[in-house]
Amino acid sequence: PCRTMASAPPAPARPSRRAAPRNAPRGSLRARPPKGPPRRTRPSASVSDELFEWLQTERGPLYRNDAVALSQSSQGAPKLVAARDLSAGELAFTVPWRLTITLERVLEDGTLAELLTTNKLSELSVLALYLCYEKMLGKSSFWSPVLRLIDARRAKGPEEVESPLLWSDEELAWLSGSPMQRIIEERRAGIKQEYEELDTIWYMAGSLFDKYPYDLPTQQFNFKTFLGAFAAVQSSVVHLQGVGTSRRFALCPLAPPLARWDPRSRAMMRGKCAPGADDGVDSDAGDAPRRGPPPPPAMECAAPGVSYIVDREVKAGEPISVWCGPQPNSKLLLNYGIVDDLNPHDRLAICIQLNPDDPLFQAKRLAVQEELGLGSSSEFQLFRDASEPWSPTLLPFLRIAMSADHGELSACYENAAADEISEGNERRARAALARYASSKLQAYPTTMLEDDDIAADESQPLKRRLVARLVRIEKATLSRVASLIDGCDEVELPEYTPRINAA
Repeated sequence: PCRTMASAPPAPARPSRRAAPRNAPRGSLRARPPKGPPRRTRPSASVSDELFEWLQTERGPLYRNDAVALSQSSQGAPKLVAARDLSAGELAFTVPWRLTITLERVLEDGTLAELLTTNKLSELSVLALYLCYEKMLGKSSFWSPVLRLIDARRAKGPEEVESPLLWSDEELAWLSGSPMQRIIEERRAGIKQEYEELDTIWYMAGSLFDKYPYDLPTQQFNFKTFLGAFAAVQSSVVHLQGVGTSRRFALCPLAPPLARWDPRSRAMMRGKCAPGADDGVDSDAGDAPRRGPPPPPAMECAAPGVSYIVDREVKAGEPISVWCGPQPNSKLLLNYGIVDDLNPHDRLAICIQLNPDDPLFQAKRLAVQEELGLGSSSEFQLFRDASEPWSPTLLPFLRIAMSADHGELSACYENAAADEISEGNERRARAALARYASSKLQAYPTTMLEDDDIAADESQPLKRRLVARLVRIEKATLSRVASLIDGCDEVELPEYTPRINAA
């Protein structure tokens, strides 16, 4: 069954919110952190119904009531769908700023610039910390319906897989051989560093915490709790186009997790400020640079807030999809729990570093800088489906790196982007790339055929099947590279061979 915005019954009056003083006495006012991991609550109709009732009560005149509806099935999570046929370029809905959680809304004063210039805390961490404290207010929080939905989803994406940031060590072991394992570990380490800076932010941004009679962040929330909040924010936050820094990242009630992330959609959530940006919400937006492409014509009639512009013809009942940007599958999995088998933006990043022990190191470093505009350590991309299997500067870089003497290096200077290179140099350059691709393929514990079997086996956990699809795509990319330079494996590589690693 579907419920449109117009059909939602009036919500009961929400309790007034009173901020307890900062120096509130210890005792009943001081909440204690929950013991053990948070319970995994399954999204129910009541959670999404409560959100729609809240929107019905709070929204004012800014919504298009007939454009979207809530679809709730007996199994699975609630989702936002088209309530009627929608046309490409149509303004489907606008959520006012007062119902959208942004950094500006969180901080409420001029501490934003100081907070972000510390380079110690990201926007997502600020939002995650804010939600942690708001959740402790329970029903008295203005954002309670939004928080309940986000909490119920447990950072799950459209494929019902939670963020790999929350996976167990046993589940991460399924990624053996994949660069994703290292990417997730590094991301966790970065979040841990931000967690350890939370107490500093407590003192810097007083307006953020004055209303909470609780302990300092690291005393109130353990890292596991904060990591869960961070993953939930990361999977739900939208990167708005057309607004300043303080509103660039937003948690919007009608964005994911109700809407669906789609790497092949072109529908974006866009922000619009009041004329002159003097609306008491974003005082700095007027002078901030506007990001992204110019706004579509439908934005001219949009009210101030977060708007959704349809990118194609959408039939009634189809899910509302939001573009998540041109990201490879590694980023899609990390941020949204998605793997797209036909992702046109998918790629594997590698880093090639000139060997510092090479007698020609300085000459080669100068050559890659002058001829290619690159440094001695540079990143390149490998592609599975693109017309070219790798970045256009990859082989020219390797030709320079594999030059045996000044004569071969001079030829690279004159023809760095051409094929008129000595046969020995060309074979060494291709052999270095082939050797890397072959070694990476051998590092995976499963074959491509085994990955196909796991991905098709419905008895396997969803995470396991998702991992099988991801590593299958990675192996297909590496196999393409290896097949295009077949025959170079037997070339003996010199001691000055550059270092090639996953980026």
